Amino acid sequence: MKKVIQITLLFLLVYQVSFAQKNDEIKYNEALEAYRQENYEVAVSKILEAKPLYRTVPPKVLYIEIMAKAEIIKINPFSDFALLDGTRKLAAKYLIDNSTRKNEYYNDIQNVKNELYTFPKDKVTFNALKESEERERAKIKLEKEKQEQERKIKAEAERIKLETANAEAEKNRKAVAVIEAEKARLAKINAETNRVNLEKEQKIQNENERKYYDSLEKKSKRKRPFSSLGFQSGEIAKYGLLYEGGGRKFMGFHIALRTSLTPDEEILNGVNTANKTEIDLGPNFKISRHIYFNLGAGYGMYSFVDRNDYSGRSEVNKAGYLVTSAGLMIRLSKIININGGASFMDIDKGFYKPEIIFGLSFNLKGK
Repeated sequence: MKKVIQITLLFLLVYQVSFAQKNDEIKYNEALEAYRQENYEVAVSKILEAKPLYRTVPPKVLYIEIMAKAEIIKINPFSDFALLDGTRKLAAKYLIDNSTRKNEYYNDIQNVKNELYTFPKDKVTFNALKESEERERAKIKLEKEKQEQERKIKAEAERIKLETANAEAEKNRKAVAVIEAEKARLAKINAETNRVNLEKEQKIQNENERKYYDSLEKKSKRKRPFSSLGFQSGEIAKYGLLYEGGGRKFMGFHIALRTSLTPDEEILNGVNTANKTEIDLGPNFKISRHIYFNLGAGYGMYSFVDRNDYSGRSEVNKAGYLVTSAGLMIRLSKIININGGASFMDIDKGFYKPEIIFGLSFNLKGK
């Protein structure tokens, strides 16, 4: 009976794998056909449907995805920075893989990567160039409209000139004089109006650009990341190290290691019975630019004297417990931070008196 069940399970497993392999090849062939027909959006969609079906995504699938996305970027390079940056990273990862150097797609991907790296590498520069392109297109459009207006004026003048060609000489001369004077007056008014409008637009544009770059600079300062390394001490675990990182986003990371460094001899002799060694890690949450709230959890151990009444001997044994912690980190300056809080033992079993912890750390970056 067991053999029948095992054979049945093996058959179902082989059938499922075979079905998945057929399905992923169908999706890949659909993507390949869409790419050949220059339906690049459809090709990317089909590839994204096919990728989860592979245990390991083969180079040919990544090749279609990278090439189709690159074609979309060529059509409108400044439409989506996330697409540009993601495709660059995907191409770079493809080339790093040593196995891809032996297939026929490597040179194409290398060329695509080189071409994509000619575009801006950060979002601020990307958006600035995008706005510059849009301003240039607006300028060209304005120039074409101006040329069209001049062409219409010229055409209208020629029409009037032809209609009055057979009129009497004096009437024709006066009519032409009136037309030319009106043209001159309109041209003068139009030129003055254009000059004033351009000056106003230039001032508004300059002011908007100044405000935009000021806001970018302020945002960059507010979101600048930091990492720090320092010391942390408690009532029992007096010796410790603390590392923290964060600042760019709402949530960062911290890890702390604390120990009392109590020798076993002191514990056996009863000189010092309070001891522990613990490590905790967890997130920190940005409350303000200078204040962060830390939460941590981890593992701790303490040593205790185990007396054997039968043998009359005593020895030091260790026991573990759940560590949880909470506290604040305050950035006093660009270099120095202080931190403090409380560490709890086995908070899942009961609420015991916490150990008060405090420390001092120094910024490694993001000063």
